Amino acid sequence: MLRLSARRGWRPAWPLQEAPVSVFSEEIQRFALAPRRFSSTPSEGQTPSNGVVRNGPKAEVRASAWEKKILAALRTYKQLNGDLLVLRRFAVPSGDARWPSVTWGFNLGKAVIDLRTKSKDKRLSTEMEEELEKLDFVFDFYQFKWDRIILSALREFYRVHGHTDVHESFIVPIGNEAWPKLTWGYRLGHTVVTIRHQEAYSTQVAMSKEELDRMGFCYDMSIPERDWTEKILPSFQVYRQEFGDCIIPFLFIVPSLPPWPEKAWGMKLGTAVSKIRAGFTYGDQVARDREVLNSVGFTWNRHAAVWNEIIFPALETYVDVYENGKVPYGFVVPSEDPWPRKSWGKKLGNTLSAMRHKGSYFVQYGRDIEKLDELGLNVQLSRQSWKKRVVPLLKTYAELHGEGEVPADFVVPSDTPWEKKVAGVRLGLIVALNSQLMSRN
Repeated sequence: MLRLSARRGWRPAWPLQEAPVSVFSEEIQRFALAPRRFSSTPSEGQTPSNGVVRNGPKAEVRASAWEKKILAALRTYKQLNGDLLVLRRFAVPSGDARWPSVTWGFNLGKAVIDLRTKSKDKRLSTEMEEELEKLDFVFDFYQFKWDRIILSALREFYRVHGHTDVHESFIVPIGNEAWPKLTWGYRLGHTVVTIRHQEAYSTQVAMSKEELDRMGFCYDMSIPERDWTEKILPSFQVYRQEFGDCIIPFLFIVPSLPPWPEKAWGMKLGTAVSKIRAGFTYGDQVARDREVLNSVGFTWNRHAAVWNEIIFPALETYVDVYENGKVPYGFVVPSEDPWPRKSWGKKLGNTLSAMRHKGSYFVQYGRDIEKLDELGLNVQLSRQSWKKRVVPLLKTYAELHGEGEVPADFVVPSDTPWEKKVAGVRLGLIVALNSQLMSRN
Protein backbone atom coordinates (compact mmCIF):
# COMPACT_ATOMS: atom_id res chain seq x y z
CA MET A 1 0.00 0.00 0.00
CA LEU A 2 1.17 3.50 -0.66
CA ARG A 3 1.63 5.73 2.35
CA LEU A 4 0.29 9.23 2.84
CA SER A 5 2.58 11.04 5.24
CA ALA A 6 1.67 14.39 6.73
CA ARG A 7 5.38 15.06 7.14
CA ARG A 8 5.68 15.28 3.38
CA GLY A 9 3.22 18.16 3.32
CA TRP A 10 3.81 21.09 1.03
CA ARG A 11 4.85 24.41 2.48
CA PRO A 12 3.68 27.76 1.04
CA ALA A 13 6.36 29.70 -0.80
CA TRP A 14 5.38 32.97 0.88
CA PRO A 15 5.59 33.34 4.72
CA LEU A 16 3.24 35.46 6.77
CA GLN A 17 4.57 38.99 7.23
CA GLU A 18 3.99 41.33 10.13
CA ALA A 19 2.35 44.62 9.24
CA PRO A 20 1.42 47.80 11.11
CA VAL A 21 -2.15 48.89 11.72
CA SER A 22 -3.63 50.24 8.50
CA VAL A 23 -6.87 50.83 6.67
CA PHE A 24 -6.25 47.42 5.08
CA SER A 25 -6.01 45.81 8.53
CA GLU A 26 -9.29 47.40 9.56
CA GLU A 27 -10.88 46.13 6.36
CA ILE A 28 -9.79 42.56 7.16
CA GLN A 29 -11.18 42.94 10.69
CA ARG A 30 -14.57 43.99 9.35
CA PHE A 31 -14.53 41.19 6.75
CA ALA A 32 -13.48 38.50 9.22
CA LEU A 33 -16.03 39.42 11.85
CA ALA A 34 -18.86 40.18 9.46
CA PRO A 35 -22.04 38.35 10.48
CA ARG A 36 -22.90 35.23 8.51
CA ARG A 37 -26.16 33.40 8.11
CA PHE A 38 -25.29 30.57 10.45
CA SER A 39 -27.56 28.74 12.84
CA SER A 40 -26.35 26.23 15.36
CA THR A 41 -29.51 26.03 17.48
CA PRO A 42 -32.72 24.77 15.82
CA SER A 43 -35.95 26.70 16.15
CA GLU A 44 -38.79 25.07 17.98
CA GLY A 45 -39.90 21.97 16.13
CA GLN A 46 -36.97 22.07 13.70
CA THR A 47 -33.55 20.51 13.39
CA PRO A 48 -30.35 22.03 11.98
CA SER A 49 -29.89 21.96 8.21
CA ASN A 50 -33.59 21.86 7.37
CA GLY A 51 -34.20 18.80 9.45
CA VAL A 52 -30.92 16.99 8.72
CA VAL A 53 -28.95 16.53 11.92
CA ARG A 54 -25.25 16.07 11.04
CA ASN A 55 -23.71 17.04 14.36
CA GLY A 56 -24.18 16.20 17.98
CA PRO A 57 -24.59 18.34 21.06
CA LYS A 58 -20.88 19.15 21.30
CA ALA A 59 -20.87 20.94 17.95
CA GLU A 60 -23.97 22.95 18.93
CA VAL A 61 -22.34 24.11 22.16
CA ARG A 62 -19.18 25.28 20.36
CA ALA A 63 -20.93 26.96 17.46
CA SER A 64 -20.53 30.44 18.85
CA ALA A 65 -16.82 29.96 19.49
CA TRP A 66 -16.31 28.68 15.95
CA GLU A 67 -18.10 31.70 14.50
CA LYS A 68 -15.99 34.12 16.49
CA LYS A 69 -12.66 32.40 16.26
CA ILE A 70 -12.33 29.67 13.65
CA LEU A 71 -14.28 31.29 10.84
CA ALA A 72 -12.88 34.73 11.61
CA ALA A 73 -9.34 33.36 11.68
CA LEU A 74 -9.86 31.38 8.48
CA ARG A 75 -11.23 34.43 6.64
CA THR A 76 -8.26 36.51 7.70
CA TYR A 77 -5.76 33.79 6.85
CA LYS A 78 -7.19 33.52 3.35
CA GLN A 79 -7.15 37.30 2.90
CA LEU A 80 -3.47 37.35 3.80
CA ASN A 81 -2.32 34.18 2.03
CA GLY A 82 -4.77 33.48 -0.76
CA ASP A 83 -5.50 29.94 0.43
CA LEU A 84 -6.33 27.88 3.50
CA LEU A 85 -3.30 25.59 3.51
CA VAL A 86 -2.72 26.22 7.20
CA LEU A 87 0.33 24.58 8.73
CA ARG A 88 -0.27 22.28 11.69
CA ARG A 89 1.83 24.43 14.03
CA PHE A 90 0.41 27.79 12.96
CA ALA A 91 -1.05 30.02 15.69
CA VAL A 92 -2.49 33.48 15.13
CA PRO A 93 0.16 36.02 16.18
CA SER A 94 -0.87 37.97 19.28
CA GLY A 95 -0.98 41.73 18.92
CA ASP A 96 -1.01 41.61 15.11
CA ALA A 97 -3.52 44.26 14.02
CA ARG A 98 -4.20 42.45 10.78
CA TRP A 99 -6.03 39.76 12.75
CA PRO A 100 -9.24 40.18 14.78
CA SER A 101 -8.24 40.51 18.44
CA VAL A 102 -10.56 37.65 19.37
CA THR A 103 -8.30 35.29 17.37
CA TRP A 104 -4.94 36.38 18.85
CA GLY A 105 -2.97 33.37 20.08
CA PHE A 106 -5.51 30.96 18.61
CA ASN A 107 -3.98 27.67 17.43
CA LEU A 108 -5.50 27.75 13.97
CA GLY A 109 -3.45 24.84 12.64
CA LYS A 110 -4.85 22.47 15.26
CA ALA A 111 -8.35 23.87 14.75
CA VAL A 112 -8.12 23.12 11.02
CA ILE A 113 -7.19 19.51 11.76
CA ASP A 114 -10.15 19.27 14.14
CA LEU A 115 -12.46 20.67 11.48
CA ARG A 116 -11.32 18.07 8.96
CA THR A 117 -11.89 15.29 11.48
CA LYS A 118 -15.36 16.56 12.41
CA SER A 119 -16.29 16.94 8.75
CA LYS A 120 -15.13 13.41 7.98
CA ASP A 121 -17.15 12.08 10.93
CA LYS A 122 -20.18 14.18 9.83
CA ARG A 123 -20.14 16.14 13.08
CA LEU A 124 -20.47 19.55 11.43
CA SER A 125 -23.81 21.15 10.72
CA THR A 126 -24.79 21.72 7.12
CA GLU A 127 -24.54 25.49 7.67
CA MET A 128 -20.99 25.16 8.97
CA GLU A 129 -20.04 23.00 6.00
CA GLU A 130 -21.47 25.64 3.66
CA GLU A 131 -19.51 28.44 5.33
CA LEU A 132 -16.32 26.46 5.00
CA GLU A 133 -17.04 25.62 1.37
CA LYS A 134 -17.54 29.32 0.61
CA LEU A 135 -14.04 29.89 1.95
CA ASP A 136 -12.74 27.02 -0.21
CA PHE A 137 -11.72 25.23 2.97
CA VAL A 138 -9.38 22.29 2.42
CA PHE A 139 -11.39 19.37 3.81
CA ASP A 140 -9.05 16.74 2.33
CA PHE A 141 -5.50 18.08 2.35
CA TYR A 142 -4.04 15.35 0.16
CA GLN A 143 -6.80 15.53 -2.43
CA PHE A 144 -6.56 19.33 -2.52
CA LYS A 145 -2.80 19.17 -2.87
CA TRP A 146 -3.13 16.59 -5.64
CA ASP A 147 -5.80 18.48 -7.59
CA ARG A 148 -4.59 22.04 -7.18
CA ILE A 149 -0.82 21.62 -6.93
CA ILE A 150 0.63 18.32 -8.13
CA LEU A 151 -1.70 17.54 -11.02
CA SER A 152 -1.83 21.21 -12.06
CA ALA A 153 1.98 21.36 -12.08
CA LEU A 154 2.23 18.11 -14.06
CA ARG A 155 -0.17 19.49 -16.68
CA GLU A 156 1.91 22.63 -17.12
CA PHE A 157 5.17 20.65 -17.18
CA TYR A 158 3.70 18.45 -19.91
CA ARG A 159 2.54 21.50 -21.88
CA VAL A 160 6.01 23.05 -21.72
CA HIS A 161 8.20 19.96 -22.21
CA GLY A 162 5.96 17.50 -24.05
CA HIS A 163 6.55 14.79 -21.43
CA THR A 164 6.24 14.24 -17.69
CA ASP A 165 9.68 12.76 -16.95
CA VAL A 166 10.24 15.33 -14.21
CA HIS A 167 13.80 15.39 -12.88
CA GLU A 168 14.14 14.85 -9.15
CA SER A 169 15.63 18.32 -8.64
CA PHE A 170 12.88 20.21 -10.49
CA ILE A 171 11.15 23.00 -8.56
CA VAL A 172 8.27 24.99 -10.04
CA PRO A 173 9.61 28.47 -10.85
CA ILE A 174 8.37 31.26 -8.58
CA GLY A 175 6.78 34.25 -10.28
CA ASN A 176 6.16 32.53 -13.62
CA GLU A 177 2.54 33.33 -14.45
CA ALA A 178 2.31 30.33 -16.79
CA TRP A 179 2.29 28.11 -13.71
CA PRO A 180 -0.66 28.10 -11.28
CA LYS A 181 0.24 30.36 -8.37
CA LEU A 182 -0.34 27.63 -5.80
CA THR A 183 2.41 25.57 -7.45
CA TRP A 184 5.13 28.24 -7.24
CA GLY A 185 8.17 26.94 -5.40
CA TYR A 186 6.77 23.43 -5.19
CA ARG A 187 9.32 20.57 -5.31
CA LEU A 188 7.54 18.67 -8.06
CA GLY A 189 10.53 16.47 -8.88
CA HIS A 190 10.77 15.20 -5.30
CA THR A 191 7.06 14.39 -5.21
CA VAL A 192 7.20 12.56 -8.54
CA VAL A 193 10.05 10.36 -7.31
CA THR A 194 8.06 9.59 -4.16
CA ILE A 195 5.07 8.57 -6.25
CA ARG A 196 7.22 6.32 -8.47
CA HIS A 197 8.53 4.59 -5.37
CA GLN A 198 4.88 3.99 -4.44
CA GLU A 199 5.15 5.91 -1.19
CA ALA A 200 2.36 8.47 -1.62
CA TYR A 201 -0.87 9.45 -3.37
CA SER A 202 -1.91 5.92 -4.35
CA THR A 203 -5.62 6.79 -4.21
CA GLN A 204 -5.17 9.96 -6.25
CA VAL A 205 -2.98 8.23 -8.84
CA ALA A 206 -5.58 5.51 -9.30
CA MET A 207 -8.38 8.06 -9.71
CA SER A 208 -6.37 10.12 -12.22
CA LYS A 209 -4.92 7.14 -14.11
CA GLU A 210 -6.56 8.00 -17.44
CA GLU A 211 -5.18 11.54 -17.52
CA LEU A 212 -1.76 10.46 -16.25
CA ASP A 213 -1.59 7.81 -18.98
CA ARG A 214 -2.45 10.42 -21.63
CA MET A 215 0.48 12.53 -20.43
CA GLY A 216 2.75 9.47 -20.37
CA PHE A 217 3.40 9.86 -16.66
CA CYS A 218 5.51 7.01 -15.27
CA TYR A 219 4.03 6.21 -11.87
CA ASP A 220 4.47 2.46 -11.35
CA MET A 221 8.18 2.03 -12.11
CA SER A 222 11.39 4.03 -12.44
CA ILE A 223 12.07 5.95 -15.65
CA PRO A 224 15.15 3.79 -16.47
CA GLU A 225 13.06 0.64 -16.07
CA ARG A 226 10.30 2.06 -18.25
CA ASP A 227 12.70 3.22 -20.98
CA TRP A 228 14.52 -0.10 -20.95
CA THR A 229 11.31 -2.11 -21.21
CA GLU A 230 9.40 0.09 -23.66
CA LYS A 231 12.14 1.66 -25.77
CA ILE A 232 15.65 0.24 -25.60
CA LEU A 233 15.19 -3.53 -25.52
CA PRO A 234 12.43 -3.50 -28.19
CA SER A 235 14.66 -1.27 -30.37
CA PHE A 236 17.55 -3.73 -30.07
CA GLN A 237 15.25 -6.52 -31.21
CA VAL A 238 14.00 -4.54 -34.22
CA TYR A 239 17.57 -3.48 -35.14
CA ARG A 240 18.61 -7.12 -35.19
CA GLN A 241 15.57 -7.96 -37.30
CA GLU A 242 16.26 -5.16 -39.78
CA PHE A 243 20.06 -5.32 -40.08
CA GLY A 244 20.97 -8.84 -39.01
CA ASP A 245 23.16 -7.77 -36.11
CA CYS A 246 23.22 -5.48 -33.10
CA ILE A 247 26.31 -3.45 -34.02
CA ILE A 248 24.58 -0.11 -33.54
CA PRO A 249 26.51 2.97 -34.77
CA PHE A 250 27.08 5.75 -32.24
CA LEU A 251 25.02 8.24 -34.26
CA PHE A 252 22.08 5.91 -34.87
CA ILE A 253 18.65 7.40 -34.12
CA VAL A 254 15.52 5.25 -34.00
CA PRO A 255 13.47 5.94 -37.16
CA SER A 256 9.98 7.37 -36.64
CA LEU A 257 8.11 4.65 -38.49
CA PRO A 258 7.09 1.01 -38.07
CA PRO A 259 8.31 -1.57 -37.17
CA TRP A 260 10.28 0.50 -34.67
CA PRO A 261 8.56 0.89 -31.25
CA GLU A 262 6.60 4.14 -31.37
CA LYS A 263 7.67 5.21 -27.88
CA ALA A 264 11.31 5.04 -29.03
CA TRP A 265 10.89 7.14 -32.20
CA GLY A 266 13.62 9.78 -32.36
CA MET A 267 15.64 8.20 -29.55
CA LYS A 268 19.45 8.41 -29.79
CA LEU A 269 19.92 4.66 -29.53
CA GLY A 270 23.61 4.68 -30.47
CA THR A 271 24.39 7.07 -27.62
CA ALA A 272 22.42 4.87 -25.20
CA VAL A 273 24.38 1.79 -26.34
CA SER A 274 27.69 3.56 -25.77
CA LYS A 275 26.68 4.46 -22.20
CA ILE A 276 25.47 0.92 -21.55
CA ARG A 277 28.82 -0.55 -22.65
CA ALA A 278 30.65 1.92 -20.42
CA GLY A 279 28.47 0.92 -17.46
CA PHE A 280 27.07 4.43 -17.00
CA THR A 281 23.38 3.53 -17.32
CA TYR A 282 20.88 0.67 -16.97
CA GLY A 283 23.22 -1.44 -14.84
CA ASP A 284 20.42 -3.32 -13.08
CA GLN A 285 18.54 -3.98 -16.31
CA VAL A 286 21.67 -5.19 -18.15
CA ALA A 287 22.54 -7.60 -15.34
CA ARG A 288 19.00 -8.96 -15.27
CA ASP A 289 18.51 -9.27 -19.05
CA ARG A 290 22.01 -10.32 -20.13
CA GLU A 291 20.69 -13.52 -21.74
CA VAL A 292 18.16 -11.53 -23.76
CA LEU A 293 20.91 -9.16 -24.91
CA ASN A 294 23.10 -12.06 -25.93
CA SER A 295 20.22 -13.57 -27.90
CA VAL A 296 19.95 -10.44 -30.07
CA GLY A 297 23.72 -10.27 -30.49
CA PHE A 298 24.30 -7.17 -28.40
CA THR A 299 27.86 -5.96 -28.97
CA TRP A 300 29.59 -5.74 -25.63
CA ASN A 301 32.79 -4.75 -27.46
CA ARG A 302 31.99 -2.75 -30.58
CA HIS A 303 35.52 -2.78 -32.01
CA ALA A 304 35.69 -6.56 -31.74
CA ALA A 305 32.26 -6.98 -33.32
CA VAL A 306 33.00 -4.62 -36.22
CA TRP A 307 36.34 -6.31 -36.84
CA ASN A 308 35.01 -9.86 -36.68
CA GLU A 309 31.71 -9.35 -38.51
CA ILE A 310 32.49 -6.55 -40.97
CA ILE A 311 36.17 -5.76 -41.55
CA PHE A 312 37.89 -9.15 -41.54
CA PRO A 313 35.25 -10.91 -43.72
CA ALA A 314 35.58 -8.04 -46.21
CA LEU A 315 39.38 -8.41 -46.26
CA GLU A 316 39.07 -12.13 -46.97
CA THR A 317 36.63 -11.42 -49.80
CA TYR A 318 38.93 -8.75 -51.23
CA VAL A 319 41.81 -11.22 -51.46
CA ASP A 320 39.50 -13.83 -53.05
CA VAL A 321 38.22 -11.35 -55.65
CA TYR A 322 41.44 -9.48 -56.51
CA GLU A 323 43.93 -12.22 -55.60
CA ASN A 324 46.16 -9.84 -53.65
CA GLY A 325 46.13 -7.88 -50.41
CA LYS A 326 46.95 -4.44 -51.79
CA VAL A 327 43.79 -2.56 -50.77
CA PRO A 328 43.71 1.02 -52.18
CA TYR A 329 43.08 3.83 -49.68
CA GLY A 330 39.83 4.84 -51.37
CA PHE A 331 38.37 1.34 -51.69
CA VAL A 332 34.75 0.97 -50.56
CA VAL A 333 33.11 -2.44 -50.26
CA PRO A 334 30.60 -2.86 -53.12
CA SER A 335 26.95 -3.41 -52.18
CA GLU A 336 26.64 -6.66 -54.08
CA ASP A 337 27.56 -10.31 -53.95
CA PRO A 338 29.97 -11.91 -53.18
CA TRP A 339 30.77 -9.22 -50.62
CA PRO A 340 29.40 -9.82 -47.09
CA ARG A 341 26.13 -7.91 -46.72
CA LYS A 342 27.19 -6.46 -43.36
CA SER A 343 30.28 -4.99 -45.04
CA TRP A 344 28.46 -3.20 -47.88
CA GLY A 345 29.51 0.44 -48.06
CA LYS A 346 32.40 0.01 -45.61
CA LYS A 347 35.40 2.23 -46.35
CA LEU A 348 37.83 -0.66 -46.20
CA GLY A 349 40.89 1.14 -47.54
CA ASN A 350 40.46 3.99 -45.09
CA THR A 351 40.04 1.50 -42.22
CA LEU A 352 43.30 -0.31 -43.04
CA SER A 353 45.15 2.99 -43.31
CA ALA A 354 43.88 4.07 -39.88
CA MET A 355 44.93 0.71 -38.47
CA ARG A 356 48.51 1.07 -39.68
CA HIS A 357 49.01 4.81 -39.20
CA LYS A 358 46.83 5.66 -36.18
CA GLY A 359 46.70 2.39 -34.27
CA SER A 360 42.96 1.82 -34.82
CA TYR A 361 41.74 -1.70 -34.05
CA PHE A 362 45.16 -2.46 -32.57
CA VAL A 363 44.00 -5.28 -30.30
CA GLN A 364 42.23 -6.98 -33.22
CA TYR A 365 45.23 -6.35 -35.47
CA GLY A 366 47.53 -7.81 -32.82
CA ARG A 367 45.45 -10.93 -32.29
CA ASP A 368 44.96 -11.62 -36.02
CA ILE A 369 48.32 -10.41 -37.33
CA GLU A 370 49.31 -13.88 -38.54
CA LYS A 371 46.09 -14.23 -40.56
CA LEU A 372 46.52 -10.74 -42.00
CA ASP A 373 50.08 -11.57 -43.04
CA GLU A 374 48.94 -14.80 -44.67
CA LEU A 375 46.35 -12.85 -46.72
CA GLY A 376 49.20 -10.76 -48.10
CA LEU A 377 48.13 -7.53 -46.38
CA ASN A 378 50.60 -4.87 -45.35
CA VAL A 379 50.92 -5.25 -41.57
CA GLN A 380 53.77 -2.81 -41.01
CA LEU A 381 52.87 -0.03 -38.58
CA SER A 382 53.83 3.63 -38.82
CA ARG A 383 56.25 5.14 -36.32
CA GLN A 384 53.33 6.95 -34.68
CA SER A 385 51.31 3.77 -34.17
CA TRP A 386 54.38 1.92 -32.94
CA LYS A 387 55.10 4.51 -30.24
CA LYS A 388 51.44 4.74 -29.26
CA ARG A 389 50.54 1.04 -29.14
CA VAL A 390 53.64 -1.18 -29.11
CA VAL A 391 56.25 0.69 -27.06
CA PRO A 392 54.15 0.60 -23.82
CA LEU A 393 53.86 -3.19 -24.21
CA LEU A 394 57.60 -3.53 -24.77
CA LYS A 395 58.27 -1.55 -21.58
CA THR A 396 56.06 -3.89 -19.58
CA TYR A 397 57.81 -6.88 -21.16
CA ALA A 398 61.24 -5.44 -20.25
CA GLU A 399 60.16 -4.86 -16.63
CA LEU A 400 59.19 -8.52 -16.37
CA HIS A 401 61.77 -10.24 -18.58
CA GLY A 402 64.64 -7.82 -19.04
CA GLU A 403 65.89 -6.05 -22.15
CA GLY A 404 66.36 -9.19 -24.21
CA GLU A 405 64.74 -9.96 -27.55
CA VAL A 406 61.01 -10.71 -27.54
CA PRO A 407 60.38 -14.30 -28.71
CA ALA A 408 58.34 -14.47 -31.91
CA ASP A 409 55.77 -16.69 -30.22
CA PHE A 410 55.20 -14.41 -27.22
CA VAL A 411 51.53 -13.61 -26.62
CA VAL A 412 50.43 -11.01 -24.06
CA PRO A 413 48.93 -12.88 -21.07
CA SER A 414 45.76 -11.89 -19.21
CA ASP A 415 47.34 -11.56 -15.75
CA THR A 416 48.80 -8.48 -14.10
CA PRO A 417 50.59 -6.21 -14.72
CA TRP A 418 49.31 -6.56 -18.30
CA GLU A 419 46.06 -4.78 -19.14
CA LYS A 420 43.23 -7.24 -19.73
CA LYS A 421 42.12 -5.47 -22.89
CA VAL A 422 45.41 -6.35 -24.68
CA ALA A 423 45.40 -10.00 -23.64
CA GLY A 424 45.96 -12.24 -26.65
CA VAL A 425 47.97 -9.68 -28.66
CA ARG A 426 50.84 -11.47 -30.42
CA LEU A 427 53.58 -9.06 -29.38
CA GLY A 428 56.42 -11.30 -30.54
CA LEU A 429 55.05 -11.55 -34.10
CA ILE A 430 54.31 -7.80 -34.23
CA VAL A 431 57.95 -7.12 -33.36
CA ALA A 432 59.19 -9.65 -35.91
CA LEU A 433 57.08 -8.15 -38.72
CA ASN A 434 58.05 -4.58 -37.79
CA SER A 435 61.77 -5.13 -37.26
CA GLN A 436 62.56 -1.86 -39.06
CA LEU A 437 61.13 0.00 -36.04
CA MET A 438 62.96 -1.96 -33.35
CA SER A 439 66.32 -0.35 -34.12
CA ARG A 440 64.80 3.06 -33.29
CA ASN A 441 62.97 1.91 -30.15
